[in-house]
Amino acid sequence: MSVKLSERWSAFFQSQPETGMGYVIVTAKLKDGRQFERVCVLGGVITSVDGKSHIPCTEAEIDGFTVTHDKQNFAP
Repeated sequence: MSVKLSERWSAFFQSQPETGMGYVIVTAKLKDGRQFERVCVLGGVITSVDGKSHIPCTEAEIDGFTVTHDKQNFAP
């Protein structure tokens, strides 16, 4: 299951260097203080979190992203 991000995040991801061809590895920070490491964003879509296809949050819960390029357990 993937999560498509809205246009709200477009400028941020366009201004960041890619981790690989078309994707960025980030940490997602949620409004409730939780964080998810090694989040793969491919073409504006969250495709995996820490190497797993289950995405444990919705876009509405996300407060921000930090680009890390951490590819441990990577799965696009």
